[in-house]
Amino acid sequence: MFLKIFKKIKTEKIEKLIYLITIIFLIILSFEKFNRTPIIQQLGLADNIEKYNISFPDKDSSQPGFTSGYFPGVAYFIQVLKFVIPDIILIEILLILSVVIIFLFFYLNKKIIKEIFPKKINFNNYWLLTIIYSFWLARNWVWHALELKSDIIAFSLCFLALLIVKPHKKNIQINFLKLFSGILIIAYAFTVKQQAIFFIIGLLLYSLLNKNLFFKFFALINILLATAIYFYFYQDENLWWFAITRHANNSYLSIGQWLRIHYAEIILIIQFIIFISFSSFFNLCKIDFKSKFNYLINNLKSNVWFYVIFMCATSGLISSVGRGSNTGNTGLAIILFFPFVYIFINKFKKSVLIFLAIGILIFEIQNVASSLKNYIKFKNFQSYVLKLSNEEGKLILAGRETYFAVRLLRKNNTLVSLGTIESVNKFSKKSYIENKIDSELTSNKYDYIILTSAPIYFTLVKEKLIDKQKYKKIFTNEMGYIYKKYNY
Repeated sequence: MFLKIFKKIKTEKIEKLIYLITIIFLIILSFEKFNRTPIIQQLGLADNIEKYNISFPDKDSSQPGFTSGYFPGVAYFIQVLKFVIPDIILIEILLILSVVIIFLFFYLNKKIIKEIFPKKINFNNYWLLTIIYSFWLARNWVWHALELKSDIIAFSLCFLALLIVKPHKKNIQINFLKLFSGILIIAYAFTVKQQAIFFIIGLLLYSLLNKNLFFKFFALINILLATAIYFYFYQDENLWWFAITRHANNSYLSIGQWLRIHYAEIILIIQFIIFISFSSFFNLCKIDFKSKFNYLINNLKSNVWFYVIFMCATSGLISSVGRGSNTGNTGLAIILFFPFVYIFINKFKKSVLIFLAIGILIFEIQNVASSLKNYIKFKNFQSYVLKLSNEEGKLILAGRETYFAVRLLRKNNTLVSLGTIESVNKFSKKSYIENKIDSELTSNKYDYIILTSAPIYFTLVKEKLIDKQKYKKIFTNEMGYIYKKYNY
């Protein structure tokens, strides 16, 4: 008896240690995201609001600022946050927030599972299975979610609102405060990411198949709100072009191309299914597949979460077929189905899950060490740019990859985005100018050029084109280079 108690205490301590290490690892992994698209683009929009009182720059400008392919909802939040957070640590705070959002998403998933399957569910293994499922099947989703990705924020807000209002519950007493709060939360989610509209499609499908009048009212209000927000954004020509029109010009992957990009995810899913099957066969996991599956099928019509989760996951799959997309889009679809997966695999032997979780964390050590090294390089680059903060009235050419540092010079100087220039050049109706990036590098009109050699829309940024007779390289590391124009 005492031996069993000792083992239980020891197991609980190991489990808590796994959770602590996971949190630390996620924070360190997030710190490698200083130059990643989602966080940098929204930060750029927030800085535009601060300096110019507009979120998106003029696409017809010869010196456009930084922009985004997403709606500016996250930028609104960042702008508020900037009143209390110093510039020099703002990115770190936002990246830590991305970790918090991941945990919020899975906390909401736990609530969702209780509504999908109200019968007794064992949640003792919930967070262990969350770690295993995320890092095994959707590692690329984790990688992208740590960048303050807008889609997971938008969907988490929509799920939170639905859990607060509970319009799908029969004979529920209407709480107008909760109703108003839920509608506001969903309205904000619409401003965060275009794909939030798929949540509305899920609400609409459910309302058409069920006779719940309160739910129909709730869905109608949100449809009207979405329409109003989209119409408001449509009035901003630049916002609409960068967030909507530009994507319409994108091409799509063939089935063969899609499979070549996502074959690793397919293999991981097959491996996971095999692992679950073997675990069930050797009594390491009790699945009860038939009874649970029959319950879900019999309650499919009245299960609002099936509709909204399926539609939100569909948005991820659709995004994954766009040229230039990443496996994080497919990972989003996989991760959204976690509540349904957990219902079947929750009865696992804890010792097996602990062993797996430890193994996963061991494999992550190399990535964590690399992230820490890169974070130090990012801060070194940022620290050098900060030394230029006394400069005023300068014209600075920069890219998305260096904006984390260049933005520190925004208040007294003009920042020009090479990425925005090429985006407008490539996707607008104007005639495409070949070698546009090269011409900007050789124009000699900029006081500073702060870039990396990373391609912009598959076009190389050739550092060798910068005129060394007119520019002096004053700093370089793996995160970028800085050229200063000679003063003759």
